[in-house]
Amino acid sequence: MQKINITMLGPSGIGKTSLITAMFHQFMEKVSITSLQLIPSSET
Repeated sequence: MQKINITMLGPSGIGKTSLITAMFHQFMEKVSITSLQLIPSSET
């Protein structure tokens, strides 16, 4: 499986986590019928 790391940089309180969460949910809706997987890291 190929792994792609994503890093979000910026000051506190500008919506980095909200953006990643929205992207995750959109991704899961679009690829739920395929074998692709997106697994959020619990380390960050």
